[in-house]
Amino acid sequence: MRGRILSLRVLQVPAKLRNVLAIGLFLVLAGYVTFSGIRLTLLLWQRFG
Repeated sequence: MRGRILSLRVLQVPAKLRNVLAIGLFLVLAGYVTFSGIRLTLLLWQRFG
């Protein structure tokens, strides 16, 4: 184990579960970015409108 990077193969997740988790994480992050963008737009609109 000396000097070696820990391999992610230790956590062998089934492909279907990994895909579901990846899509779920993507949707959460995309929703957060969209929400933040709308919030920023409304804040700037109030400030300069």
